[in-house]
Parts: sequence; C-alpha cells; structure tokens
Amino acid sequence: MDLLLRLELRSARIHFFSEVSEGKLVNICLVITGSIAAYKSAELARELVKSGHDVQVVMSQGAQKFITPLTLQTLTGRAVATDLWSLEEEHTIGHIRIADDSDLVVVAPASANFIAGVANGFAPDIAQTIVLAARCPKLICPAMNVNMLENQATQQNLATLKSRGIAILDPALGELACGWVGQGRLPETAEIIAKIYELIPQPLRGKSVIVTAGPTRERIDPMRVITNLSSGKTGCEIASAAKRLGAQVTLIAGPGVVAPKGMHAVSYESASDLESILKDTLKELKDSKEITVIMAAAPADYRPKEVNDKKLPKSNQDGVTLNLVANPDIIKGVAERRSEHPNLKTIVAFAANDSDGLIKRAVEKLIYKKVDFIVANDVLNSVNQDRTELFLIDKQGLRGSSTRLTKTAAAKWLVHELFELGSVKNG
Repeated sequence: MDLLLRLELRSARIHFFSEVSEGKLVNICLVITGSIAAYKSAELARELVKSGHDVQVVMSQGAQKFITPLTLQTLTGRAVATDLWSLEEEHTIGHIRIADDSDLVVVAPASANFIAGVANGFAPDIAQTIVLAARCPKLICPAMNVNMLENQATQQNLATLKSRGIAILDPALGELACGWVGQGRLPETAEIIAKIYELIPQPLRGKSVIVTAGPTRERIDPMRVITNLSSGKTGCEIASAAKRLGAQVTLIAGPGVVAPKGMHAVSYESASDLESILKDTLKELKDSKEITVIMAAAPADYRPKEVNDKKLPKSNQDGVTLNLVANPDIIKGVAERRSEHPNLKTIVAFAANDSDGLIKRAVEKLIYKKVDFIVANDVLNSVNQDRTELFLIDKQGLRGSSTRLTKTAAAKWLVHELFELGSVKNG
C-alpha cells in the first residue's frame, strides 16, 4: 500500500489516408467564410460525410449571404453554428465545445478579411472565435480576387499563420468570379481532401485496442433484469478516439449501446457474456503486434443465483428476496492470465465511485486487479451526463486529470495519455 503514499500529480503529456474510403471517423470542423466560393463548400462537406467523418459546419455572417445554413445542415445531419451570441447554441458555451471536440479545423473558403482577423487575434464572430480557440491542427484554404491575394497585407497575414504552424493550401490558378484571371480560386474538393488527410497522422497504426462499454443485464426471469445506468458513451468515445489515431479497434458493447458508425463492434448481454467475448477477442487477435484492453464497461458485481424460466408472478405484496451471487472479476481475470497473451501489453480498468475517497479507492483497485492503469471518475458527475472528468492512475500514482470536459474531449485526452502521444491538441 506504499503506492497510496506516493500519490503525485504529474503534468499531462493524427500516415496519410491513401484513399477517401479509408475515413477514420475524424471530427472535422468546417468553417465557411464570406467568399463567392462558399458554394463549393457544400460538395466538400458532402464528400467528407460520405467518407465516414463527422462534420460540424461553422458559418460566418458573410458566408450566409452566399449559401444557407440549411443546405449544410441537410448535408451533414448536424445543426450549423452561426451565432456567437445564440441563447440556444451558447448556453453550454457551444463554440468552445466545438473547438475542443474537433480533430481538425478546415477553413474553406477563407476570405482576406477572415485571414486578417485570425492573423491578428480578432474574434468578432463564432467562426474566428473557434479557429482561435481550437488547439487541433488547422487548414486554411484562401479564395479571393488575385489582387487581394497578392496584396502585401494579405501575404504578410498568410506568412504569420504559417509561422504559427497553420497549414495553408495555396489557391488555384484560373478564371475568377470577378472576371480577373489569376491565382485565387478555391482548389478542387479532391485536392482539399488530400491535404486534410496529410494533416491527420495515425500514430496507433499497427496497434490493436479492445474497448468494452456499457452496462450488463443479469436476468431474473424472461422479463426482469438487474442492470445499471451506464450509457457506454465514454467507452464509445474512447474507441472512436483510438480508431481516429489508426488503431485496429474492437468495441465490445453492452445493452442499449449504439456503436459509432464504421466501428467493428460485438454485443454482449450479461457479465458472463462479456467475459466470454473478451476471451474470444483476445484469441482472435493473437497475431497482433500489440494489444491494449480498456475496460470501460460497467459489469454488474452480482447476478441472481437462479434464473426463472417463467415470469415470476406478483404474488407477494410484501416483496421478494433475490439470492445473488458474485460475478467474476473480468479484468482481474485477464490480468492474471496475461502470460497466455504475450502481445497483451496494457490493461486499463475503470473505477467509478462517488467523489469521497475517489483516488484512494482507485489506487487500491489498481493494486488488487493487477492492471497497468486505472481510470477513476466520479459516478455522480458522469453517468447520463455529457461531461466527465477522468483521473488516470498508474503504479507511480496520479498521472493526470482530463479536467471536466465533454466525453469526446476527455476520451481524446485519455487515449493520448495512455499511448504517450504528447499533447492532445496541437497548433
């Protein structure tokens, strides 16, 4: 138990897709600004969605003069962010949520005015605010009159953005909407998408990740079960984050859990099902170079000793007594049989408790279960909520905290910490 005395907070630490069809469920924020080329963004959004990406469109007021938000909403299936001061969109500080949840921000087209604003730190609207707030990679695709593009001020602003690590896709040559001929056209959609894929490396390519997510159902009779309120959302977000980074992901999903689009998923019902499927999945991955198991599911600790074949009648008005027996400790069992799986490199357990003694109990659980990491979260501030705070603990103590973030952002933080990929956000 000396580990309890060594608790110490330590400071926290996306391979080119060769074909569009290799989409990896990347969260892309598409910012559209006031350029005549704004109409081309509809095709870009459509192609990104068809490739399996989640696309959140943000439109400046100028962009809305050229193309309507309804068009982009129809193509992406998501509400378009248009107003920094919207009472509906901003009651949860929506622009910061979009910035945090994005894996890549793409500004296409980017007007001269927008480029000048970002280069000089101005944030008068939701579009520029999100670009300034996002710490993920950014791609800016200028589109404007050739003379505006060649103006010394615009060139200086573009140079400033490049110096800050923001990628710039040079405009194409051709006839412009204003009648001039020269550089200033928004590049073709395929060229923009190719550049997007260059900016999303996959450091987990070659690694296999198994993630469990959701509750279990332990049957009492054909109609009644013992279950819990776990939604499986955090587990699904962890699986998505690992897949976006190139890992081969298997999601083992519990009752009611909807697996992310394009995710390889296997469903389970009870804790016994979960244990059996996890064993089978480890065997199926025996040829993998490296496996990580992340046990984010919430299996029941107990199950009825006997399952009735028929629905129990409501005959006793004073209640009924269930004889419960303990379920196997699934993740502890995996850790104790680690030698059967030489390629099983990392085992991660979860500890969901209330805030009182959260870290201490999680450390005790890490020692008892013999796992490499344990992730603690306050169940009262996480279950059935959109936000959570994750505490990552290893054998040296508390490694860091995600702080209270959306479950998408917290999952990204956790995956980066587990695989030591450096800062979750760049730029």
